[in-house]
Amino acid sequence: MEKLKLAIAGILVALASYLIGGSSVPAKLGMTSRSQASCNVRVSTKAVVGNESSATILSAHPNRAWARIQQPANATNTVYLSFDEGASAVSGSGMFLTDGITVIGYASSTLDNVVFGLNTDMPYNGAVTGITNTGSTTVLVTECIF
Repeated sequence: MEKLKLAIAGILVALASYLIGGSSVPAKLGMTSRSQASCNVRVSTKAVVGNESSATILSAHPNRAWARIQQPANATNTVYLSFDEGASAVSGSGMFLTDGITVIGYASSTLDNVVFGLNTDMPYNGAVTGITNTGSTTVLVTECIF
């Protein structure tokens, strides 16, 4: 009888842990383990970003578990991103991606990729726009949907 009580208690603890955000599924890309467990459809695409006008890099999706926008390692320009639904990206403002080289004065903001979505620390599921400081570049966009 005691073993049965312990087994039931263990099942209840595991179920409660999963429901409040924990699971035994390993996390990837800096996300919670629950986000990996709830990801059903993963799509990778490339988006061209230029310097003359803001371009939509990723459309809004209400069921975005997570998404990652990554600047290629050989890029020689900076991609500025807007996470303001419906707003154009503006060169020199917002979050930006570089090739990983620290930009003087912006060391804390220098990223070669950004991860966001409902199951991440940045729970944004709207559209993302981008523009470069010069020329154009192709960014890798990976999105995972519930």
